Amino acid sequence: MARIEQTSVGENGSKDGLRAAQTELRQMTDTVGALRDSLEQLRLEKDRSIQAVTAEANSENQHLKTTIGELRDGCESRMAVMSAAWFVEFRQRLPWLLHVD
Repeated sequence: MARIEQTSVGENGSKDGLRAAQTELRQMTDTVGALRDSLEQLRLEKDRSIQAVTAEANSENQHLKTTIGELRDGCESRMAVMSAAWFVEFRQRLPWLLHVD
């Protein structure tokens, strides 16, 4: 009889060990799932952050291009006025160069 009791205890021990292993496996599976979810969330946040920085950089680039164009137009206008003024002044000071007989 002692042997039967020992077998029963052994079976119960095996069942408890199996339950413990299954519980541990379930916990590990849950942990892996949680880690995957966290990684996916981090990836999404990183992508949103990159998109925001890219949009901001594009906006700043567009603003700089507009400013450069405005400055270029202003310089060209001033150069045209200065050229015309220089030509008028030149013409007034040296009429004999422009005199055609």
